[in-house]
Parts: sequence; C-alpha cells; structure tokens
Amino acid sequence: MQICENLIKLYANGYLRLFSLKCNISGIYPLPKGPKIIAANHPNATDSFNLVTTLDETPRFLMRSNLFSIPIIGWLLNNAGQIEVSAKGKISFEYACAALLKGQIIVLYPEGKLNPEYEKLKAKSGAVRMSLATGVPITPLGIYVQHENIIDMRRVLNGTISKGCWQVSGSCFLRFGRPWMPKASGTSLKEIHKLSRILMNQIYSLVNKNHKELTCESPTSLNPILQW
Repeated sequence: MQICENLIKLYANGYLRLFSLKCNISGIYPLPKGPKIIAANHPNATDSFNLVTTLDETPRFLMRSNLFSIPIIGWLLNNAGQIEVSAKGKISFEYACAALLKGQIIVLYPEGKLNPEYEKLKAKSGAVRMSLATGVPITPLGIYVQHENIIDMRRVLNGTISKGCWQVSGSCFLRFGRPWMPKASGTSLKEIHKLSRILMNQIYSLVNKNHKELTCESPTSLNPILQW
C-alpha cells in the first residue's frame, strides 16, 4: 500500500509542477492532529492533487466507481486504500467509518460531482452521517479556482460522457474552517439533510472568503453563483 501511496503522490506532484500550479492555503491550518473528515466543494479534478501534496498524512478519498476501472490508475487507487463509492453505498460508508476509527483522514465532496460553476447543488449526507456514527469532527474546506484557469476535457468512460475539469494554470485557493461536530437529536432523514445544508453553507462561506480576497470586492458584489 505504501508504494502505491507514494506513486499517487509522485503523480500528483508531477502534474502540479508540469503546469506550474500554485496552492494558496489559509484558514485553520495546520490542521489539528487526529482523525478527521474533510468535506469540500469540488470545482475541478485537480483539487485532490492539492490535498494529496498538502496534507501531512495520506488521506482516503471517497471516489466514483468509474475511476477504479481506468487501467493502472484504478489499480493504484485500489491498492492505495482509496474508497470506491458504488451502488453499494453502505459498503463504502462502512470502510470510511472503519478508517476514521483507525485514526485516518477521510476526504469527500458532498456535492457528489465536479462543480466548476459553483452552482447550488443538493449535498449528499455522507459526511454528516460518518461524523455522527464515529464521533469524528468535520473540517469544512472551501476551494476556489478562477474559471479562466480551468479547462473542460470531457471523455467517454464505460460508454458514458464524463465531465473532466482540470486546472492548467494559476493558483488553487484552499481555506480550511474550524472543525465542526454536527449534533442530531435523532436519525431522521430530514434532520440529516438539514445538517448537510448547514455544512455546505460553511463550505461556501469559505469559498466566498477566497473569492473576496482574490478580487478585493465586497461581499455584496460577489458573483451570484457564489451566494450559496
């Protein structure tokens, strides 16, 4: 597993250096020690590269199942301990919870897909449910990359068109928020989804701060798509 982890880090570092990409980190960083769930928005595919090269410990990502079918890449992901999210979502949830209880870091994107336009998407509830099940706090992360630094490379994978947005220039802005422990009086879906919306509001508040600092604009003049 360690060899595969090192190869993934080498690949991520190689891509970032090839395009001279920079990573600007702010907020509550360095992160507190111990297990954690990092929940972030997902403007482009290279977000994960920045996290792999930034975090002290190798994180475990919850990743779409079609990525594991890519030759060589899929083998590396599987043997590096990355977690496949498939139709059997319960299994990936259990794997993630087990990793957290071992003291590891889980990274997931509650929006469930790439969102370079920063649209308001319904969040999936996995991060909140994992936190409630394990007692591990969630670290919200706001990621911002300017549109002109991203290219859209759509590809056909397993017979379906897959959206592939990749950063090829400029900087990626990562802003980490304070660890958050959701509190629920029960396990109703309504309450879980409400907590997931609260989490997304935290994430996009961090995205807005990145945008504001970059453009030196007031909060009222931000692009409407960032008013999550």
